[in-house]
This record gives sequence, structure tokens and C-alpha cells, in this order.
Amino acid sequence: MPTHLLSATVEFASLDTGKSKIATPDVYTRNLTRFDLQAKIRTLRPTSQRDYLCNVQEYVRPWDTDEEAYVVAALEHAHNRLVDLGVSVCLPDTIVMVKTSGWEEGGANGYTRDNAIYLNERSLSDHLVFHEIFHIISRYNESKRDGIYATMGFNRTNDILYRDELRITNPDAPSLNHYITLQHQGREIEGALIIRASREYDGGGFFGYVRKLVLVLDRVVDNAHVPRLADGKEVLLRYDQVQGLYEQIGRNTAYNIHQEETAAEHFTAVIEGKTGLPDQRLVDELVKILQEK
Repeated sequence: MPTHLLSATVEFASLDTGKSKIATPDVYTRNLTRFDLQAKIRTLRPTSQRDYLCNVQEYVRPWDTDEEAYVVAALEHAHNRLVDLGVSVCLPDTIVMVKTSGWEEGGANGYTRDNAIYLNERSLSDHLVFHEIFHIISRYNESKRDGIYATMGFNRTNDILYRDELRITNPDAPSLNHYITLQHQGREIEGALIIRASREYDGGGFFGYVRKLVLVLDRVVDNAHVPRLADGKEVLLRYDQVQGLYEQIGRNTAYNIHQEETAAEHFTAVIEGKTGLPDQRLVDELVKILQEK
């Protein structure tokens, strides 16, 4: 049941196509850490990207007619809203919708990789579809993404030189190349939002391990930030240990593990026609950037 979202054709993946798509290496799979691999495969043994790509295929499911019709209706609503707003964005020729059980990503409702949207069969909703559409737009419109991030206080840098085997990688934003200026103990710092496991993987789903943190950054080397070290370890702060974060990213949503997710929730508010949010200006500025030619 193909449909369209602005200039893109949207296709629903067959079981075989979905398995092939999800098993294709990309920037996300190349960034997977030791914790990612063990937690997403649910094994205590050492594992690899190849193991992950073999494992995820088991969770792909075929679409049924009613599910496709539901998603098509959500896509049509988003399409009409974006046309009415005069949004001007680049999109891939094809957006692939893949249905999964969600357990390949710890039970996540949905996520994106490359030009594909992966939806959990148990969590289909208009809100979820709208949220994931933003990630595709963000991925294929780098300058607009940077502009949207900038409205929340984030600046672009080259990839931040940080490798931590307990970092949890977000498929919607697998790279680390934006920072925000905050205050800590009366001093100005620059930091990047990350999620990190609270401990080494010892079983169960990975959401129980998630900690939202600010990675404090130090000097710039070859136009890229490097983390600040204390006693040989990266400096990581909880959100409640810094000042100025919510004044910049706003309080429209609690889904603030990364500026990409906060922006996606702002986009969803636009498609749903929500107004009067605590920091409505961030939503309004997102629309203006998406409308720019």
C-alpha cells in the first residue's frame, strides 16, 4: 500500500525486505558500544555488530492490511498539515516502513535508521508516526536540523571525540556533534547530552539502565571538542547538577534525552495542532525553519 509524504514515496516493507533493511550496516550499527550490543541481544557474552545484525532480523514482522491503513491515515494527515504550512524540506525518494516487535531495541515504540521507520507492532499511534517522520526530515536536512537545534541552544562541532563502552547509542541520533553552554558551580561549561548505562550489562532490558547525563567538554582539537577529564575519567553531570538547560531546551516535553528527541516532540505538536505550550516559541521557531526555502 504505497503512499506519499511530500516528495517521498512511502512503502511498507515485506517480511523479507524488512529483514534485509534492518540487517544493513549503517552509522548507527558502527557506533554500537559493548553495552548496546549485549543489552540489545540480551547476552552477557562478548558480541559484535555482526551478531546484532543477525539478531535483529528475528523481530521483523509482516504488515497486515488494517495496520497499513492506520499508518497511511497518519501519514496523510502529516502530509496535508506540512503542505498547509508550506514546509520546504528534502526527503529520500523512498521512505520504508518496517514493522517489528520492538524487542530488537529493548521494546522501544519506534525509531529510524537511514530512510526507514521502524514501528513497534504494539505501539502504533498517530503521535508515534509523526515523531518518527521528524527524524527522517532531520536526517536529510542537515542545515535545518542544525538551525532547529540552535533554537534550543545547541551549536555544531565536528564529531566529539568520545568513546565509552557504557554509552547507549540512539538510532535516531547516533553521532555526537552538538554542544550546549550551561552553568555548573558558578562557572560556564560546554556539554553534550548523552545517555549512559548505570552499570555493566547484567541482564534484562536496557531501559532500566538509562541515565540522562551531560558530558562536559574541554578544548577543541582539529575543530572537534574532546571531553574534560578528572582523575583520568570523563566528567559526567546529571541534569540537576547544571543550570540553564531547561531555559534553553524548554519544558514542553519530558522526552529530553537528546535535542533530537525534544525537537521531534515539538514537530509532533505542530502536526497535532497543539498550542499554548510552556515554551511555545520553540515550536513556532521550528516551523519557521522548516518553511525556509
